[in-house]
Amino acid sequence: MISSSSCKVLAERFGFVIAPLTPPHIPDVILCRVQAPTLVNIVGALNSDVTKVSARNLSRWLFLLARHSARARPIRPPAVFRPISVVAGDVFVRFIDKVGLETFPCNSPDPLPPGCYALFDANGDPYPYPFGYTAPRITFSRTHRARDVGDDDPRASYRMTSPVPEELASQARERDRGLCCFTGRPSECITWVIPPLLSRWVTVPYPGWPLERCLSVDNVFTISSDLLGAYHDNRITADPQDGYRIVLFDDFPNTLTHLGSAPSSGRFWHSSLSWTLAVRFPGCDARFDGVSANKARDLLEEFSLGSSHTLPQSSERPNLVAQEAMRTFLWKRLNTQAALAMWESEDAQLSPSHSSTLNSSEGFEIVPDAAELHSDRHQSFIWFFFHKWCILVHYIWTLVCGPRRRALD
Repeated sequence: MISSSSCKVLAERFGFVIAPLTPPHIPDVILCRVQAPTLVNIVGALNSDVTKVSARNLSRWLFLLARHSARARPIRPPAVFRPISVVAGDVFVRFIDKVGLETFPCNSPDPLPPGCYALFDANGDPYPYPFGYTAPRITFSRTHRARDVGDDDPRASYRMTSPVPEELASQARERDRGLCCFTGRPSECITWVIPPLLSRWVTVPYPGWPLERCLSVDNVFTISSDLLGAYHDNRITADPQDGYRIVLFDDFPNTLTHLGSAPSSGRFWHSSLSWTLAVRFPGCDARFDGVSANKARDLLEEFSLGSSHTLPQSSERPNLVAQEAMRTFLWKRLNTQAALAMWESEDAQLSPSHSSTLNSSEGFEIVPDAAELHSDRHQSFIWFFFHKWCILVHYIWTLVCGPRRRALD
């Protein structure tokens, strides 16, 4: 198996950006949605070193993310994940270049290797599935500001950051034996599994739970104080349908793989996982993440009218937009992926992350074959030098033959 450390894929290389609340590490498992005929956009991304995921779990997570849709159904065989290769089109437009032959059944328990994937049915067609967001992209720690009540409301005492009532806290300490459910270390810190005030939004389908139902010992647990902020930011949770396996969206030193003290009911942890996935897992295309495609098109027009072949070094222009404009310019001008790959490798000083990604992805299906790139690059260089040689010959011929012609005249 190829080590994921040698296969990191930076999504920006394809004009995608990972949403701000997705894992801070470079994602190497990327899921794309295929739209007719071959248009793709990113659905989610994660780092396999931090969050191990199998095709079976990913299928179930996608169902959790899509449960808001009336068309959502659990993903079942013969649906398969297949690796795909993505190429550039227009500004922030990406298409499937190749679909890998390897298949990963949607119910496979084996970990997915690093790669870029899409779902397909038994006939090789894109799997019709209503991917999408299911919850506002806010974390538990921001809930008290985003969906809260006034300080004079009696329910204000049930904010996520408010102390858990002592009666519930005592029951949780007794159940958890005074140990953090994530690390197994002694701790006196107790917090909510989900914010009681979020209950009407975090549960699917509607209507949500009443506040009183959330005031339960099943909705509180023991946690180490140094992990409290991470949990409130939805960077750590547990999957009750996978033996309460701990799911990480950040790199934490952790001695446990499963929740230490499983509650009698997993309903709150199920909601915590659903909300965390909605916050942390989805990615999005750059045009949906505050990056203006119009700015890239303006730059593309400048490149087309002028003779610039280098990225502008201006702080007024977002780097991602400038890179996308140059990438699209070369794609339209040369219409060859070899030129794109050559530009990315030659402009390493302008975008070190892109060049390191290209060079470190050896053996990974999402990048072009190294031999093909070398061959195409070699041919491009031959044509380049042949063109320059013709210009030089013409110049020498003009110098030598020009005076003689004037003398004869």
